Amino acid sequence: MSKPATNGLTLIKHTFFYGWIILAISIVAQILTAPGQTVGVSEFNELFAQRLELSSRNVAVYYCIGTAIGSLGLPLFGFIIDRMGCRFSLALIAFLLGVTCFFSGAVQTPLQLLAAFTFLRMFGQGALSLVASTMVSLWFKKHLAFAYAILSIGSGLGMMFVPYVFGPLFDHCDFGIAFQWISVAIFILVPIALLLVVNHPHAMGLSQDGVPRNSGLEKTDEHSNGQPDLESDLENYTLLEAILTPAFWIVTFAQSAWALIGTGLVYNRKAIFDQTGASDALTDLAVPGLFLAVIVSQLLTGLVAKRLGHATLFTTGSLAMAGACGLIVVQSPVSAFSGFLTFGFAQGIFLIMGQTLWADFFGRSHIGRIRGVVSMIVVLASSVGGFALTIEPESSFPFQPVGYSALTMVMLGIACTMIRKPTKKKTGESAWKS
Repeated sequence: MSKPATNGLTLIKHTFFYGWIILAISIVAQILTAPGQTVGVSEFNELFAQRLELSSRNVAVYYCIGTAIGSLGLPLFGFIIDRMGCRFSLALIAFLLGVTCFFSGAVQTPLQLLAAFTFLRMFGQGALSLVASTMVSLWFKKHLAFAYAILSIGSGLGMMFVPYVFGPLFDHCDFGIAFQWISVAIFILVPIALLLVVNHPHAMGLSQDGVPRNSGLEKTDEHSNGQPDLESDLENYTLLEAILTPAFWIVTFAQSAWALIGTGLVYNRKAIFDQTGASDALTDLAVPGLFLAVIVSQLLTGLVAKRLGHATLFTTGSLAMAGACGLIVVQSPVSAFSGFLTFGFAQGIFLIMGQTLWADFFGRSHIGRIRGVVSMIVVLASSVGGFALTIEPESSFPFQPVGYSALTMVMLGIACTMIRKPTKKKTGESAWKS
C-alpha cells in the first residue's frame, strides 16, 4: 500500500490537528474575495461610472448582469474542486482573480466593464468562496458547525475593514495602480495554497476532526480522481442523486430567497430609512448592526446546531427573516432598524446551516459539484435582489415587495419543517430517513 501523500509537508503530530491551518487559510481566502463582493465593489463602482461617463444606475445594471453571467461558471469550478482537489483549485482561482483585478484597472469601455464585473463575481464572490468553504467541509465533520462559525466570524470581521482599506487606496492611488496592489495581495494566496494546503485529512493519516486512522488510504471510487472516499458509499451522493431529493430543493430555495432579500434590503437601505424619516446616524448604523447580529447569531447557531438539527434551525431562520421584513413594512425608524438586526440574526443561521448541510446530508466525495450548482442558483437569485425589492418613493405602497418577501419566507419556513436527511437504499434510489 502506498504511503499517504503530504504535498511536501512533514506529518504533524496528532496532538495538533492540521485542520486548524486549513481553517485559517480558508478565512484568508474568504477575506480576499472582497474585490468580488458587494462590500468591495461599492468602493470603486462610482469610479467606474466617472471613468466611463455612465450613470450609477447603468453601472448597477452591468453589475447585475455580470453577477448573473458569472454565476453560470460555478458548477464548472465545483467539478474542478472534486476532480483536482482544493490545493490546485485554490491556487488556480486565486491566480484568475488576481489577473482579473490587474486588468480591471484598465477598463475603458462598457463591454470591458461587464467583463470585469463578470469575472470579479465569478472568481471572487463565487469560486474562491466555494473552494474556501469546501476545504472546511473536508477537514471537519463532528465540529463542522463550529468550524464554519469561526470561518464566518473571522472572514466577516475581515470584511468589515475592507472599506477602510479600499477607500484610502482608491483615494490616494491611480485607479489602475490601486487594482494592481489588490491583485498582488491576491497572488500571495497562490504559493500559500501550493505549499500549505492538503486536500483531505486522509493524506496525513487522519480522519475529519483529527481522529487518527489505523490504515492508509481507503478505497477510491470512479468519480474521485484517485482521492479517498470520506464517507461510506451509502453516505456519498452524486450530483444527480442529490438533486433528486426534496431536501436539496427546499434548502436551495430557502437560501436563494435569503440571498435575494438580503441583497435587496442592503441595496435599498437608504431608501428604506428615508421613507421612515430616520436620521442619517441611524441609517449609517444599519449595516454595522446587521453584521454584529450575524456574528452573535453564528456563535449561538454553532453551539446548538447539533442539538437542534437542520430542520428546526432553517425554520427558525426563515420565520425570523419573515419577521424582519414585517418590521420593515411597518415604516418607522425603530422598526426598520429592528428589522435589519432581525435579518442579521436570520442570516447568521442561514450562513452556518447552509454551509454544513451539504456535507452532512450528501457526503464529501462530490461536494464540489453539489455546492457549485447550489451556489450558481443562489448567486443568480442575489443578482436580481436589488431590483426585485426596489423601494419606489412615489408609490402608495413603497414596501410592497418587502411584504411579499415576508409571505414567501413564511411559506418557506413551513417547508423547512419537512427537511430530513435522505438515506440511500441502493444505487440511484434515495428516500427520507425516518
